Amino acid sequence: MQFVGLLLIVNSLVGGAWWIATGRPQMIVVPICVAALGAGVYLMASEGRTISAGPTLSRAELKELSDETAKAKAILADLQDQTAAADWHLKQLDEHVQTTSVLPDGRTRVGNTVMGQPTVLTPKLEALQKLGTNQPAEAFTLAKEAVGLYETTRDQIKGASIVTGDIGPEMAAWLYTTGATAAQRTGDHDLSLQWARAAVTARATTERHCLLVTALVNKGLQAEADGLIQHELKAGGPEATKFRAFLDQYKIPYKRSN
Repeated sequence: MQFVGLLLIVNSLVGGAWWIATGRPQMIVVPICVAALGAGVYLMASEGRTISAGPTLSRAELKELSDETAKAKAILADLQDQTAAADWHLKQLDEHVQTTSVLPDGRTRVGNTVMGQPTVLTPKLEALQKLGTNQPAEAFTLAKEAVGLYETTRDQIKGASIVTGDIGPEMAAWLYTTGATAAQRTGDHDLSLQWARAAVTARATTERHCLLVTALVNKGLQAEADGLIQHELKAGGPEATKFRAFLDQYKIPYKRSN
């Protein structure tokens, strides 16, 4: 019994030291190590009393020894239960860590929940707002970075049931509009058209439809541009008037109604 007790003491001290040194949660292992240490000391003390008594133990002493042995067994059983519980908690912790990921825009996804703020994307948007339209080359480079973060994150949060911290459709439409304008001014008409379509999809306005018309014309897609023009003009109202003024300003030909 002394040997078993010694093993419990040594293993609890070594195991606890290793656990803490590796940075694992201490609240799980400390109670187990304390219980194991106590069981080891108890067993060694009990063995010491047994040896000193020798073969002249009385019935009372034998009963006391039997009771102490039963208590030691109970402590060991409780220790096994605590070890099993610790294993379960560690498994749950590992599963939790495996399902947690930091998204490109700075938010965090845990299972089917997306939380936090887009701490990586937000500074890009703020810098893009400060550039305006006076520095198209710099704005185009920054827009590509911001759109990349936004779209990669959008793909990675598909299927999530709870999503917080999204920039919203209006900000997304502004990002695509700003990027499409900068791309158009730097001569990248492929991205300009792609982002102009995305801007209209995110939040359609007369200005964004006008931008899409110019992107279509620059790509030689005149038939699609004409169809969009006629659709907007037939809608009538103030927005159609604004749209027609835009076409006249940039000398974009269209069929005028009588």
